[in-house]
Formats: sequence, structure tokens, C-alpha cells
Amino acid sequence: MKRLVFILSDYILIVDDNENILYLLHEFLIKDGYIIELAGSGVEALKIINNRIPCLVLLDIKMPEMSGLETLAKIRIISPCIPVVVISAYTELHLVQQAIKDNLIKYYIEKPFDLGKLRKLIQEVLQSHSYVQEAL
Repeated sequence: MKRLVFILSDYILIVDDNENILYLLHEFLIKDGYIIELAGSGVEALKIINNRIPCLVLLDIKMPEMSGLETLAKIRIISPCIPVVVISAYTELHLVQQAIKDNLIKYYIEKPFDLGKLRKLIQEVLQSHSYVQEAL
């Protein structure tokens, strides 16, 4: 049986194993009025997403335990419509390049990132997505 899931249009999940990045993005995005939740790993992010669907996920690629690409694949199983912006310093990795080519990664920004460019990308992504989706 399917149910409608309403997604808060200002709830963003940030997933990164670097506490400094989490803090920076949290402080930056709450000033723009977003509700922010932080996850230090892919495993933690999936637990959060199973309980609350964010309107956007900011996801680091290189993390211990579960990589960002593994996390992204599992996010797509839970809720295929959640937009995910991948943030990484590792654009040269073959896996990242292949994931971009295969459209697994649609939105991408490199570290170190410009906060103004990140703000603009987030706004564009959120404007192009609907906040109601079907979920099992």
C-alpha cells in the first residue's frame, strides 16, 4: 500500500564525516531559514531518512564505513525523488566521474566550495523539485 509523504520544503540533511564542514554548512544554511539536520556517516543518514524525508541531501562522497556513493544508492531505494547534491574534493576519482556520466550524480559541487555558489545551487535544486512524493 502506498502512502503520501509530505516533505518540508526547507528541511535539509547534511551528511559529512568532517565535523568542521557540518558546522560550517549548518551555520550558513540556518541563516537562510532552512531546518538543518546533520549526519556524520551514511549509516546515520539512512536512519534519519527512514524517519524523516528531507527536501534535499548534501552528501560527501569520501566517508568511512559507507561511502557517499553507497549511501546515495540506498537513498535512491528509500526515496528515489530526494534531490542529492554531492559535495567532494575527489572529482578525479574514476567512480565519481562514472557516477556523474551515468546520471547517478545529478548535482555536484567541489570542495573547497564557494558558499555563494552552493546557495545558488541549493535554491535551483529546490525550485525544480516537488515536495510531495509517493512512498511505500
